[in-house]
Amino acid sequence: MPRKLWLAVGAALFTLSSTGASAQTYLVTANDVYIRSAPNAFAIGTLFQGNSFRRQQDGSLGYYWGRCGGNAQMCGWVSSSYLTPGGSISITCGGSGSTATGLPARQHLLANWARCVNDYVPGVMYVGGDTPNNVDVNPGQTAHLYGNYDGTSFHNQLTTVALDSTASIAWRWVSDSGEAVMVKQTNGPWAFMRRDKLPTTLKYKDGVFRTDSQGAGN
Repeated sequence: MPRKLWLAVGAALFTLSSTGASAQTYLVTANDVYIRSAPNAFAIGTLFQGNSFRRQQDGSLGYYWGRCGGNAQMCGWVSSSYLTPGGSISITCGGSGSTATGLPARQHLLANWARCVNDYVPGVMYVGGDTPNNVDVNPGQTAHLYGNYDGTSFHNQLTTVALDSTASIAWRWVSDSGEAVMVKQTNGPWAFMRRDKLPTTLKYKDGVFRTDSQGAGN
């Protein structure tokens, strides 16, 4: 699939506006909060304490959609439980946020951020669910976890000690660039890792090992 812009959700494009702190602008109060592709859906980035968020749409489960500041610099859904009025952000998102679930949620992820997702291969299989697949860092290599990836660069390193092949991690989706993969560390965060730190073939929910090209489907 063609490379997608990481600064937008769906077909949403960002536009500049002059705004300051308002009832629609918030600060993150928690140490960190995930940015998601839809309410309680795929993690696509992270906001950190003190980062700003501009609310543009209300969703289910107490989620707001809008522009995320900090190093995320993208549009997505954030839980309102970790936000308090304040902050300042001068970029808004055009369009509206996706509320897709199930198969359409995977299609939305693939249309905007991902090349592969562990439970759906277009034209081949769809298993669904909300769990990642276990994977090990390549033997002899080490890897760090990052809160954000913008399609080119990694930001907000989360690990102070690099992970090795003994680390308990599982993968969820591979970035459209093929350079990053969203992983979950056991008792740890959802975060990005460099794709080349993991095996060339990854195990999918149907039990099949695939390269990223095979995982992209038809």
